[in-house]
Amino acid sequence: AEAPAAQPEAPAGRVLRLRGLPFQSSEEDVREFFAGITLEAVHLMRRNGRATGEAFATFEDEGAAAEALQTHNRQTMGHRYIELFPGGDGPPAFPDGGAR
Repeated sequence: AEAPAAQPEAPAGRVLRLRGLPFQSSEEDVREFFAGITLEAVHLMRRNGRATGEAFATFEDEGAAAEALQTHNRQTMGHRYIELFPGGDGPPAFPDGGAR
């Protein structure tokens, strides 16, 4: 038996965490990676001013995030494959963790 599509225990179901991004990736690169799925926001993670290869993507709704997780997990961006995970509460607050 499959679990129901709606999971009320996951309040931040619109957010996915991306891992494995090329360090030079831009917000536009992430939007192109998810072409055809509506994104509300992209937050590229930085630590000490340097890209970490991780990002958080917020989708228009939980259905869009679920579709992205199913269809884009372990797909490639450039020469790297990108791992996707449910994003929980979104990006942690780093002192210098700006979006770009």
